[in-house]
Amino acid sequence: MEELKLHLEKQLIENNIRHNELIQMFNGGSNNPVQAEVS
Repeated sequence: MEELKLHLEKQLIENNIRHNELIQMFNGGSNNPVQAEVS
């Protein structure tokens, strides 16, 4: 059970990173208040 939990947490982190990269690409790499709220 513990292994599964660790695996899921790792997946979540990777998904978050990917999501943030997509947001940055969408915003043209510019920092705006909306992006700060999402991350």
